[in-house]
Amino acid sequence: MSARITKQLLKAAAATPVDVVPAKKTLKGQAKPKATVQEVKKPKKKKRTRHFLEEAQKERTNADKTQHNLRVIKRVTNTKTQAVMQKLLQTAFKK
Repeated sequence: MSARITKQLLKAAAATPVDVVPAKKTLKGQAKPKATVQEVKKPKKKKRTRHFLEEAQKERTNADKTQHNLRVIKRVTNTKTQAVMQKLLQTAFKK
């Protein structure tokens, strides 16, 4: 193994939290009584803040849709539109 790879492995091992565990027996015989092996801990899971961000985004889109719906209703209830619709209905009933 090259020195560069060895250095990288040592740096990686030093950067992670470790527990000292007594060495296990080997196939060839017993390990030294005072020998220890370093066991790497799993990294902790990050808190789930994304879930709340998704909920907030859904709420914003719902609010945007209500604004859009209000604009559509205002257009439909516009007096010019009503006048045109009344004229169309009157001409349809006269025939």
